[in-house]
Formats: sequence, structure tokens, C-alpha cells
Amino acid sequence: MFPSDVEINSDVTYTVCVQFGQFIAKFDDGSCVLVPHKYDEWVVDYQRCSLASLQKDFAARVNWGSNQEVEVSVFDKSINLETRLENDSVLRAFFDRCVDRRLYLFADVVDKSAQKSWLVL
Repeated sequence: MFPSDVEINSDVTYTVCVQFGQFIAKFDDGSCVLVPHKYDEWVVDYQRCSLASLQKDFAARVNWGSNQEVEVSVFDKSINLETRLENDSVLRAFFDRCVDRRLYLFADVVDKSAQKSWLVL
């Protein structure tokens, strides 16, 4: 059972459509596994959905190493633009704008150290 697989009132449901990018999972035991692109979708209660709950849903569907994390962006069909989801306020704003009740996300697994390295000048 996935974290979001609970009975949901259809008045508050949205379909989350996620394209996971290809990546190399780097596990603590030193092993590495090439994980191909993957598409998945599931239904969520948008009133209870948060970045934390989405992260749990991602982890139930794709495995990555403890030194890796998922960066999430949303595709805004109205302007054909991808925006990084950095907090629940941005997520909520996109839920509010979705007229077709479908949220299109891109999820990329990245190394935690690599993501932070661009901040160092």
C-alpha cells in the first residue's frame, strides 16, 4: 500500500502525474544501479498534500541512496514553463490553478553534495 492509497473524497482529489528522470542510485553498501525513466500517477487529496507527503509517495515508488534526494518541479501548462517546487505554498498555488485537476511533476534524483556545491563560490 502506498502512503497516498487511502480513501479520498472525490471533491478534493487531484491526479499527480510524475515523470521520474533517469538516474544512478548510489546505495550505502557501495552498489550503484541505473534507474531508467519512469512515469507514474496517483490520486491525492489536495487539501492534505504537501512536499513531505509527495516525498513519501516518491520513496514508495523509486529507490535512491541516503546521500541522494529528489528535486521536484511542476509543469505549468498555461505558460509551458517548469517551476521548481521549493515549499508547500508553491505547491498549493499550483493546485489552485489546475483546472483539469491534474498536477504534472518532474522528479529528479540528485546527489545531496552535488546540489549544494553550486552554492559555494
